[in-house]
Amino acid sequence: MNFDELREYDKRLAEIADGAERVIPGMVGKHTAGTAATALSHLVGSMASLKNAYLDLADSGNTYAGCAILRIFLEHSLRAIAVFLQSTGQNFALAEGYMRLREVEAKEYLDALKKAGIEESELKDSPLEPWFAMGRALSKKQKDELKAPFTYKNLIDVIREELGDTTEKSSLLNIIPNYSELSGFVHGGPTTAVMLELREANFLEDAQLVISMFYCIKRYLLELAAKINPKFEPDRDLLKQALTEAS
Repeated sequence: MNFDELREYDKRLAEIADGAERVIPGMVGKHTAGTAATALSHLVGSMASLKNAYLDLADSGNTYAGCAILRIFLEHSLRAIAVFLQSTGQNFALAEGYMRLREVEAKEYLDALKKAGIEESELKDSPLEPWFAMGRALSKKQKDELKAPFTYKNLIDVIREELGDTTEKSSLLNIIPNYSELSGFVHGGPTTAVMLELREANFLEDAQLVISMFYCIKRYLLELAAKINPKFEPDRDLLKQALTEAS
């Protein structure tokens, strides 16, 4: 499959349950899997933008920016896979923790303002004040406890534990070396100069990984949504069939 064919394949898959991630959070009600479906909806929405950006950058030959986007995409993937796998065992701790990360982000924002010498009083008329209030209510210990499950290592531990010794384990964990290799691109590390040529040669392979990973996770979302509302069963089955035919 060349790049043009890959773009056409992505276009066909994108038509299945297009925009489902935007409507699912409003349909979960008080269902036990509702938090997990909402968390996955947020992640799938962000990943769709990252997928499209990566394909555009790959198409234009912008290797460095493409690698930075790919690294961010893989981090989203780790979170989404871990949330979904844990939720299949009716454990929604990670999903609930993900939704509380907004409090962590608010706390870290306020901490950054303090380090920069900016007084919170200067933000009193900001429309973000309700978000700032979340950060003020959080202690450093609480912030660290909420962040801990979402470290790279802990997400990997959840995925390995939930998958056990299944055949799916090896394919999902293939993202780990890519994640580590690409970290330099995000943080401006010196290894980027070494890796740049290698990643440029792998643009098509990486694009296939992005598309495969995205629609796999979108299928996870539809599986959860179908448990909450049968309306999503046809979309779930259609996407599953399309992915099976392409494998």
